Amino acid sequence: MLSGNLDEQVIDSLVRNRVPADAFGVGTSLAVSVDVPALDMVYKLQQYAGKPRRKRSSGKATWPGIKQVFRERAGAGEYLRDRVALHDEPSPGEPLLSEMMRQGVRCAPSSPLSAIREHCRNEMSSLPPSLRTLGVGGQAYPVSVSRSLQDVALRLDTLD
Repeated sequence: MLSGNLDEQVIDSLVRNRVPADAFGVGTSLAVSVDVPALDMVYKLQQYAGKPRRKRSSGKATWPGIKQVFRERAGAGEYLRDRVALHDEPSPGEPLLSEMMRQGVRCAPSSPLSAIREHCRNEMSSLPPSLRTLGVGGQAYPVSVSRSLQDVALRLDTLD
């Protein structure tokens, strides 16, 4: 068992150099991002009273309304691209977002840890090879915004 200032880069180096270890204990690097230790974010309301809303500040613009993310896959199941669309808009691919809580109550029971582990394993193996490497400079994963969602944003932008 090895531990102490381990991260994915150090573990990769240890494995490539065939350091005899059965397990790695990752602490700080698992819980804290060394290069960006704080996440600069805030909740933005995207719909109010059934009407879409949008923040338009430069560099902080948001997409309005209730959305869904659709993932398209290749024949073998490998990820091809994602599309952000309106929640009720037909789009190719599988919908990724589902309601988890309603009025503070879970909508469905928790999955067993073994099922979560298997799902994670399957999804990781479906990533394109360029996204499964630790190196930088690989291809960006393609994510697009549907024309309908862009139209809602443009309509809100022209109301003022």
